[in-house]
Amino acid sequence: MEVLLLVGLFYLFSPSQPPGTNEPHYLCKAKSFWDPTFCPNDVFLQSADAHYLFYFTLGWLTSFLSLPVAAIAGRVICWTAIAIGWRMLSFSIVERPFYSLLSAGLAIVLIQHCHFAGEWLIGGVEAKCIAYAFVFAGISFIVKRNWFPVWILFGIAAAFHVIVGGWAVIAGLFALTFSFGNRGRWLTQLISLFIGFAISLIGLVPALMLTVGQDSEIVKQANEIYTFDRIAHHLVFSHICETQPERFDFFVAAFVFWLVAALLFFDQKKLTRLNAFVLGTVAIAICGIVIDYQTASAQNFELAASLLRYYWFRMADVFVPVGIALSMTVVVRVLFQKAYDVGAVVMSILVSLIVANAIWIAYSQAMDRRCQADQLTLVSANGFPEINEKIYKDWIDVCCWIRASTEPDSRFITPRNQSTFKWYAHRSEVVAWKDVPQDAVGMVNWRKRFEHVFKFDSFQYGLATFNAEERLINLGRAYDAGYVVVERRHARNRKRYLEFWIEFIRLNNIKPTELKAPLDKPIYLRQVYPNGDCSKEVIRDSSYLVYQLEVPQPYRKTLNQLEALFEVVQNPSKANEINVSAVESQQPSQ
Repeated sequence: MEVLLLVGLFYLFSPSQPPGTNEPHYLCKAKSFWDPTFCPNDVFLQSADAHYLFYFTLGWLTSFLSLPVAAIAGRVICWTAIAIGWRMLSFSIVERPFYSLLSAGLAIVLIQHCHFAGEWLIGGVEAKCIAYAFVFAGISFIVKRNWFPVWILFGIAAAFHVIVGGWAVIAGLFALTFSFGNRGRWLTQLISLFIGFAISLIGLVPALMLTVGQDSEIVKQANEIYTFDRIAHHLVFSHICETQPERFDFFVAAFVFWLVAALLFFDQKKLTRLNAFVLGTVAIAICGIVIDYQTASAQNFELAASLLRYYWFRMADVFVPVGIALSMTVVVRVLFQKAYDVGAVVMSILVSLIVANAIWIAYSQAMDRRCQADQLTLVSANGFPEINEKIYKDWIDVCCWIRASTEPDSRFITPRNQSTFKWYAHRSEVVAWKDVPQDAVGMVNWRKRFEHVFKFDSFQYGLATFNAEERLINLGRAYDAGYVVVERRHARNRKRYLEFWIEFIRLNNIKPTELKAPLDKPIYLRQVYPNGDCSKEVIRDSSYLVYQLEVPQPYRKTLNQLEALFEVVQNPSKANEINVSAVESQQPSQ
């Protein structure tokens, strides 16, 4: 019953509907693992598998369930595993039923508001969720001074997620160092460590294969891309402090609170053993800060990129709040024993904080009914929820049309601001910001591809650049893509841009004066969506357009005329009667 209640509590703090933040990344990869015909031409899905055990165990859900249903089933599995591990940990500290509900609620709230590097515990389906469940179970045995299962459980955690499990081993060894007289037999410890290490190879070997045997220069570039470009908001201390300094302030406040609680309850032996593990995670985070500052001062960015990529702040983000939550649970238990009325007041305050946070999450989800992944990546209009909801609906509609109307092996150039194309459309993409391969060669190629496709991408024009037809067709040939999805606002802006220049040429008698291209279309490619089968509302107002990467015969004459316009705009020296460069300030910025 306690585990079921914990699962219900986790549901209250979870994303309202799939996909969550990383679910398109993990579950699409898992589906491709079990079904190679799913998006067979997607570069990311064909890249190396960094979380083999997760894809093998939970990925099978995608072989007979749709992705949204597989996400829901996967969440239940992950939450159940975390609930079991958390209940074991909580009961090892306070041996009373249902106290785990209080400590879990507090931990989730504190992680949500006091994290430093963006870590979370309850959310969508991914490998680290299962890993944390085994880490919690392992810490419960540290608290009970039974060290043999600890390293085995941490090894299983590393098999699912090598970073979480690996750092848990380091923090566990830190706790072992300060467990005077409670270490057990060294032979038993070594046997357990060996078994745990052997199990962890399931996750460690695929992780090592991402860089082993690859050119050192490629590995160097991949480290720099991953650390300083793609994941700096999780990895680089100085970057986090510069971009979101309030996160560090909240984390420091949480750390001070935990440290005071740890000193006040130093006589609580079980809590002290837990706090030794928490201190180990803090020591890991401090090492990350030192590496950041030392390498930055020496300007050794190559060394920084190779070391900081290991998520030094991940464990402290979770376990400092966990230490506070379990300390407060001990406080409540002690107060109930010594001063029942005071204990009831403290319990009421803590429960009120948890309930208030759950209500706020429910309210936020009611105000923005988009899934979490699309909230974070689709273009949004702040303060205009009805516009955001329309864009969200149109995005799902266009992806569903693509899934129903194009060949399964089709490849698309997709908008920069999205992460769920494969989730809804079940079609391959040329490149996506969220879906970065984990192997060194794949990561370097991903960066080159991303820069090539979105080199001229801007908020105003997106993929609808000045010479969109020629550029998109060339990209299609380069990456074997047959279609492009363009945001309608970008296409409209591009049409206005062309109209401006044609009118400018007409008014100023700039050659070629015969240029009178009819701009009845924003982009002169074969538009396949919206089409005549769609409703008038969709044809008029859809937020997205789909083009086949070819120029229809009726458009070729117009496109030839527009090429003359491109020459005038890009080479003002060809103007014959007026100095175009003197009035270029009037043109919209490309």
